[in-house]
Amino acid sequence: MKKKILIVEDMQAVRNVIANALNEYEIVTASYGLEALKILDESPSSIDLVLSDYNMPNMSGMKLLTKIRKHANSDIADVPFIMLTTERDIKKKKKAKDAGLTDWIEKPYNYEVFKGKIRHALNKSEKVK
Repeated sequence: MKKKILIVEDMQAVRNVIANALNEYEIVTASYGLEALKILDESPSSIDLVLSDYNMPNMSGMKLLTKIRKHANSDIADVPFIMLTTERDIKKKKKAKDAGLTDWIEKPYNYEVFKGKIRHALNKSEKVK
């Protein structure tokens, strides 16, 4: 069974590029945080990894991470979460790590590093489930 990744990104073109790069996985997409939370709530144990942009309108990736980590359902609260971002601010990175971020991938992506971090996060999630 293919692992399922939820991509949360407000820019359609970026969502498409990421989805195409991860074609060996089942991909679900959301264009904003509330949509992502709805997807998680509707099928809590089916998402194996969340990849989220940091800077999005209405709900930042950081806010989404916080809401997920505080979720009452442990299948949702414990899902690995990787932030995709152009952010370089060390304080924001530390705050995200402290909030339960699994990993941080800076744009532009190094393809091999990108894929490696995703594989690593998915392998860690297998051990937890």
